[in-house]
Amino acid sequence: GGLLKTSSVDVRLETPSDSLNLLSVGLFAGGLGGVAGGGEPQEGEEEEEATGGMRLTLLGAHLRPYVFFVGTSELMGHVWSGTASEPTPALQGNILMMDHYQFMPLLNGLIVELKLQGALSLDLSGSIQISLWNRNSHSVVQTSGAAVIQASASVNCETVARSHVQVNVAGNSHLEFITDLEFYEKPYKMCIQMTQPGLVLRHNVRKQESVEGKKHFVRTLKRRSRSLPGNSYALHRKNEE
Repeated sequence: GGLLKTSSVDVRLETPSDSLNLLSVGLFAGGLGGVAGGGEPQEGEEEEEATGGMRLTLLGAHLRPYVFFVGTSELMGHVWSGTASEPTPALQGNILMMDHYQFMPLLNGLIVELKLQGALSLDLSGSIQISLWNRNSHSVVQTSGAAVIQASASVNCETVARSHVQVNVAGNSHLEFITDLEFYEKPYKMCIQMTQPGLVLRHNVRKQESVEGKKHFVRTLKRRSRSLPGNSYALHRKNEE
């Protein structure tokens, strides 16, 4: 019947041989029992000050914690003013994950120009609605991400021929952490959901060939897409304690 004090979400990129922690989001709160009508603390227990905030870790680097409120008066000020009742961004950024450029000589004397670039875009936002009349709340923390990888290979022999191949792979999705709380009576009722909608991966291949001195010019484009179903994740058993 208590209120959740800490929760965390980790977003990782994993391969069979390696793992990269992209983003970790940790929410913390304390001292909300009195605000929710939990009554006075038991004998021998000190009254905990109402606090709430968020911790962020980006690519293994710990960012400065963001404190939402300290004290009941500041919390109630946010409630009455409707702070963050609409989606509010907490972290936005673009990250260049890879940038490779290389010339590779072949046995026939030609030189291949190779390029590889990959970028990741992140957007973390959240919203919360609190009703003191109905004594309930609804909050959503949404982590959105989009990734694109572009690779190309070119062979340029100015006196004979030119050939160029470019491959693009892109996709975007988001993860929603939804919390519904009813605190009109004890035990408090809390429902936590973590969902991810379907993901569409797009794969494009462009090819261009030309031969000097001849009417030979070929340009092709192949588009492919793959849809991955959405997921609803099971949470740790400690959330039910």
